[in-house]
Amino acid sequence: MTSHDKEIGQRLLDAIETKMGIERYEVWFGGGTRVRVGDDKITIVVQSEQTTSGQNHNTSIKLYKARFREEIDNAVMSVFGEPRTVEFVFADQNYVGEKNDIIYRADAKHSVSSVPVLVGAEHGGSSFGAALIPPLRLFQDNQQSNATFEQNNLPQHIKHVKQVTPSIGGRPRNTYCQPAKTPTNTTNVSPKSQQSKPNYVFETLETFVKGASNNLARQAADFAIQYPGKINPIYIHGATSVGKTHLLRAIWNEARRQKTHNAPLFVTCEQFTNHFIDSMTKNGMPSFRNKFRDISILILDDLPFIAGKKATQSELMNLIDTLKGRGVQLVFSGDRPLGQLAGIRSEILSRLESGMSCEIKQPESAMLFEICRSIAKQREIPITDEVCRFITSRLNQHARQISGALNLLHAVNMSNNGKPITIQQTEETLNELVRWNRRSVRIQDIDAAVCKQWDLPHQELQSKGRAKAVTQPRMIAMWLARKHTKSALIEIGKYFGNRSHSTVVTAQQKVDLWIKNNETIICNGTEYKITELLQLLERKWS
Repeated sequence: MTSHDKEIGQRLLDAIETKMGIERYEVWFGGGTRVRVGDDKITIVVQSEQTTSGQNHNTSIKLYKARFREEIDNAVMSVFGEPRTVEFVFADQNYVGEKNDIIYRADAKHSVSSVPVLVGAEHGGSSFGAALIPPLRLFQDNQQSNATFEQNNLPQHIKHVKQVTPSIGGRPRNTYCQPAKTPTNTTNVSPKSQQSKPNYVFETLETFVKGASNNLARQAADFAIQYPGKINPIYIHGATSVGKTHLLRAIWNEARRQKTHNAPLFVTCEQFTNHFIDSMTKNGMPSFRNKFRDISILILDDLPFIAGKKATQSELMNLIDTLKGRGVQLVFSGDRPLGQLAGIRSEILSRLESGMSCEIKQPESAMLFEICRSIAKQREIPITDEVCRFITSRLNQHARQISGALNLLHAVNMSNNGKPITIQQTEETLNELVRWNRRSVRIQDIDAAVCKQWDLPHQELQSKGRAKAVTQPRMIAMWLARKHTKSALIEIGKYFGNRSHSTVVTAQQKVDLWIKNNETIICNGTEYKITELLQLLERKWS
């Protein structure tokens, strides 16, 4: 066996230990496991009490093949780049072995520094990025230590092992590990070197549109970056598509720019749960805990996902205590307030309550308009403010609707050789999207929403009253009925106090004029811009 074969054999033992986890490896393979690397097969000699107490070697071979075949095959693939035949041999405690056997020794783990092998997810590596196989642990009885192994001496299939750089937030970027010109010491590997460049085009604090609906959450994000650990943890909640994930990724991006020794980590609670389960069954908990504790900031998206998952919640609670004790900033998000998080342990909720909880509300019309302009600017879509207002008046539920509309307009712009997009083109392009996003609304729904907003008695809009406190909301209700229902003019007039169809037409024209002039309407003692008031009413049945 050559020196090169010894190094490969030791690398294989390290890879098997990584796949199985240190604890499982020690139990089933023990401290005297040996490996021989041949041209056509790999022989693993197991010297452990687990294989000699009450069972013959044939039974042991079947047990090991059934229990550890997947981990060993993955380890072989990660080291050799191709499948190899693996044979198990079992020996008693007095077995001496061959002269050049590679021996696993628990006390030799940190006796030598060497080049780490980065294994991609397709070879069994972590779904969060490159898996770092422990350093080579060559051990010979007559040597104190080994010289550092030159990467240029590695075989070609190891020099160019494909790696997937850490995919924070689930977007991996493929790169290749090129041969180093000089020996690399694992103690000098910086966590920053394993982080991919940000893949999120819009998700920065600069592109996060700030307004009254998200002001507190934005201030919390700034505080988390400027004074990490001072307010801990931070919980940001709100309905879908109000910008929670955007803000969390913006925090992550900003934390990366600071280039601290430990890197920030952004994951969804689904990824956290899956990785926890995978570590319980395969890789071992030490690997999982190291991955989630040597960080500068932890950002967990979608906390309600772990509701009812007791084991995951126990691990998360311990993680919160550990990181908080170290001063690591914690940021969580969810779609509801803490008091409405059913299925989450009270211990976790109390820890979140001790920090800061802030809500991101539905964006107001002015903010939606700024969001539309911001997205268009980032994507370099030439649209006017008039087009932006049209989009936000028709698609005003959340920012994702606006993003989808701009995608369509971008395609139109490209097909027109970059010419500015007109209102007519916008109406034609977005016609189907507007109709699809418009749910079926009854006149009764509109009547109830308007009465509630103005604090009017039920059926007041159907009365004969002509006071401004009634006629103004009645005209707005007629305008909304024309926009959101398929009812004819005569049906709308009949519903609102047996009025003629011409009265409905007049009401529609008057409200259109208010919108054009951006009039201020007093509703229940509060002043609203007409567009803002209309969007507020429309959300009541959306």
